[in-house]
Amino acid sequence: MKIISIILSVMLLMVFLSNERIDTNNNELQFKKWLVDTIPYVKDNFEIQDDSLTFIIEEHHKYEVANREEKESLRGYIISLLKEYSEPPFKDYELEIIKKTYFIPSEISSLVYDSWCEFPLIKVSNKNISISYEEIRGRINSAVIIDQITNDTTFVQWIYDNKGKIQKQTLNIK
Repeated sequence: MKIISIILSVMLLMVFLSNERIDTNNNELQFKKWLVDTIPYVKDNFEIQDDSLTFIIEEHHKYEVANREEKESLRGYIISLLKEYSEPPFKDYELEIIKKTYFIPSEISSLVYDSWCEFPLIKVSNKNISISYEEIRGRINSAVIIDQITNDTTFVQWIYDNKGKIQKQTLNIK
C-alpha cells in the first residue's frame, strides 16, 4: 500500500511540475509577443538581451531647475530624492538623468511582464560644480563632486545605521 501511494505521489508531482514548465514557456511566449508589438512604439534607445527575455529602455533627460515646485513626475521624483539628502547645495542648476527601465517575463500568469527602473546617472551641475550621484534601489548611495575651477574632487558616501538614519561621509582628493 505504501509503495502504491509513493508511486501515485511521484506521478502527481511530475504532472504538476510539467504544468509549471508549460506556464513558464507560455509566459515567455506572451512576453515575446508583447515585445514584438511594443518595439515599433518605443522612441528612446532600447536594448534586447540575446535570449529576448530582457528588454531595457534607456531615457536621457536634461532639465533646467530653478528653486520652485516641480510637477513633471520624473524630474519631481529626482528633485524630491535629492532634497531627502539635503542635496544639491545650490538653487539654480542643470539636472541630467539617465533612466533605465527593465522588462522581463512575469512569473504570474495573468501578467505579461515585470518591470523596474534604475538611474545610472543623476548629474547636477551649475557654473562651478558638477555632482554625479549613484542611486541604488531608490536611495542615493554616493556622489562625486568636481569643482570645475580648482579641479578638486570630493567623494561622498551616505551610510545607513540600523534605524535607517543617514550619515554622510566625505573624502577630499586633491
